[in-house]
Amino acid sequence: MHIPVVAGAYPEPFLLGRTSVVSSRHALAEQIAGQVHGVVNSRAPVRNYIIVGEAFAPDHVHVARFRKGVMLELGTAIARRLAADPKALRYRFGT
Repeated sequence: MHIPVVAGAYPEPFLLGRTSVVSSRHALAEQIAGQVHGVVNSRAPVRNYIIVGEAFAPDHVHVARFRKGVMLELGTAIARRLAADPKALRYRFGT
């Protein structure tokens, strides 16, 4: 059975299991990690990942199943909006 995940469900999928927010922008990552009760740049494998990347377009949003969890890729502009407002992805479906 295939169950899709959508960015608009944030933060719900990331509240199940441990989540690591991966970013070189530590303060931004801490804000997002706080929303999902996660950690920043975990060295140990976790269930879910949120990756804030400079290599992505500023408004890039992509969510997908990853291993037994979920991975969310965010560009820096959308990550800043999400840090300020946890409902910023409410009507986004990602790609």
